[in-house]
Amino acid sequence: MTSIFNMPTGINQAINLAPAYFEFSSSDASIASVDDFGQVTITGGPGSAKISARVGDTPAEGSLTILSQGDFLFAPAPELEADQVISLFSDVYANHPVNYYNGYWEPYQTTLSADFEVAGDHLLHYTDFNFVGIEFSAPSIDASEMTNLYMDLFFPNALPANAVLKFEIVDETGGTGSFTVNIPAQTSDWFRVDKALDEVAGLNSRSALFQLIFVNESENISSFYADNILFYNDGTPPPPPVEPAAPAPTPAHNADDVMAIFSDAYTDMPANLNPDWGQATVVSTVQIQGNNTLKYSNLNYQGIELGSSQDVSAMGFLHLDFWSANSTGVSIYLISPGPVETAYVLQVPTDGWVSLDIPLSAFSPVDLNDVIQLKFDGNGDIYLDNIYFRK
Repeated sequence: MTSIFNMPTGINQAINLAPAYFEFSSSDASIASVDDFGQVTITGGPGSAKISARVGDTPAEGSLTILSQGDFLFAPAPELEADQVISLFSDVYANHPVNYYNGYWEPYQTTLSADFEVAGDHLLHYTDFNFVGIEFSAPSIDASEMTNLYMDLFFPNALPANAVLKFEIVDETGGTGSFTVNIPAQTSDWFRVDKALDEVAGLNSRSALFQLIFVNESENISSFYADNILFYNDGTPPPPPVEPAAPAPTPAHNADDVMAIFSDAYTDMPANLNPDWGQATVVSTVQIQGNNTLKYSNLNYQGIELGSSQDVSAMGFLHLDFWSANSTGVSIYLISPGPVETAYVLQVPTDGWVSLDIPLSAFSPVDLNDVIQLKFDGNGDIYLDNIYFRK
């Protein structure tokens, strides 16, 4: 606060004034009061009060108008069981470790944070909002058994009817799911977001979630409060896994007794793992905790061509490890020239990895002195490892 005095020299001198130099008053102390030092306290509402000051009988220039909405409206407390919740921000539950609630991602982010606390309840407050990210990567969240994303939002400024907020959920595997929500044109109550994760487009995995991003999709939301940001399970059984959580068991057979086709545990014979037989199957080699694993997606049939004819008559078994969450039928074949082929039916879907030793006698009348190919047929997605003949 300053006052200007005209000095005898003719100079207008600005002087900084202490608050105690003024006498402050409120037009309605039931809405807002002011003390001798100019400290304003909101005392009630809803309503407005004008704070002004005087020096003796002379009114000071300027005033402060307080618009009070009344008692602070807290977000409704979630009524979810703690063992069904992974919380990012809430005073109701223990929170998962969070790197930050605002990454200040330069150079394009304008969003600032003005977080606050009311009667022991902590709230996030984002201002100058264009987009903002919450990161929780140390560790990331395995939300495989969670069904919903939940949060409470409050918009302190009036919103137009076309306000749209976008949410992005990012998984460490590279997948990003997103959805949008239309925000009602009102500012008098908390707005709840409760989104089923199955309905989030692009969220192909929930095993390593590490970011939640808010985006001002309609570019007309200036600020908002946030509370009770969490993932929860609504009691629905979790969906079956779509990929193995761990690699196939490491085989323990002596290398001298093995003729390997595909395995990190042994030296593999030359083989074409994806010959062009006109199949619809998509073949890839994926890493599961550093272990090479053969994946057949959208299986109809798929072959493996051995680099040369193999005499496996001294072997006793064909070994393989297989895993599938969605196949309803898979068979494996040995093939000798002719072609002569015989199927062996695998039991799918599986409950984890299945390690199987198939007696080579099960493939009769295939010529075990002259095996040239293997074949799979069936449906769904199947993971394979440790394909070898053994004594």
